[in-house]
Amino acid sequence: MTFKGTMAFSQRSLVQKAMALHRAGRTEDEIAESLGIASSTVRYIATLFLTGSDGGERDQRPRVAYELRLSGHSFTEIGQMLNISRPRAHQIVHKYEWSLRRHRQRSCADH
Repeated sequence: MTFKGTMAFSQRSLVQKAMALHRAGRTEDEIAESLGIASSTVRYIATLFLTGSDGGERDQRPRVAYELRLSGHSFTEIGQMLNISRPRAHQIVHKYEWSLRRHRQRSCADH
């Protein structure tokens, strides 16, 4: 069910539209307004799908957070160990799991 004035997007379509608007130079608030979503959703999409390509040293926190989660630590404990909030710890672990799945899918498709 959608309300009058709201837009319905599939997740893939939403990500593609947000990325296209980002590449066009639009700000987070402009993207959120044009897509009818919250700016926090735009930031979340950016952390999941828009990776930095500066070629610098990679941040090891995602791998460390993922390994801590696999060893049974809670997101609260991971956040305390890495000096980040519990929601940020959850987000980092989720993003790392997503990137692992995507990497596995690509490697399976190549063979």
